[in-house]
Amino acid sequence: MKLNTRFNTFTLPRYREAVANHERYADFNPLALFRSILENDRLNEAEQLEVITLAKAAFPRFYEHLLLKDLHTYAALSRLGQEPLGEVQMRQYTAGLRREQEKEFAKRKIRNGRVGVYTLSVWRVEGEDRTFMGRHKSMRALCVRDTPPPTGKTAAAKRATSAACSTKKTAEAAPAFAGITFLKTPLRHSQNPFQQQS
Repeated sequence: MKLNTRFNTFTLPRYREAVANHERYADFNPLALFRSILENDRLNEAEQLEVITLAKAAFPRFYEHLLLKDLHTYAALSRLGQEPLGEVQMRQYTAGLRREQEKEFAKRKIRNGRVGVYTLSVWRVEGEDRTFMGRHKSMRALCVRDTPPPTGKTAAAKRATSAACSTKKTAEAAPAFAGITFLKTPLRHSQNPFQQQS
């Protein structure tokens, strides 16, 4: 069975029914459920609070993971029903949540914190900075399927790359990637990834 409708068009009784019977629906998406609470114009504040309580009870682990996956949605949901914050206070609150997010990444041993919205990586290829989507910064990510687009590599270099990926020792794999280096500073949201660095 499928929902076949968007969550942000639901009314409170429809939310209750959908969350109670979420196992029945093949297209049930918890992330869309949490985002729709903020986007739904049909719910007043009391109804939003009831829906968030239902969603947290049905998906407690997903709500905790929302801090890692979508920080802005988590920040808005966690402040639901409270007095609105000013712009500076909201930035401070979000900065506190970011620190919490970093602690959670460290606790779960997630080295690449760019999940969800944060998927840009900047690689230095032959002295030039290039931006790619969804790449990791570890040596393991330099396997053939994750290498940046070819920039004149020879067939021998490609074979060396695939041989390096087949071995588990990253220290031995480093010489095969002499032309590729990583930026030491992470990409900030305020920086333009396509702008030349001086």
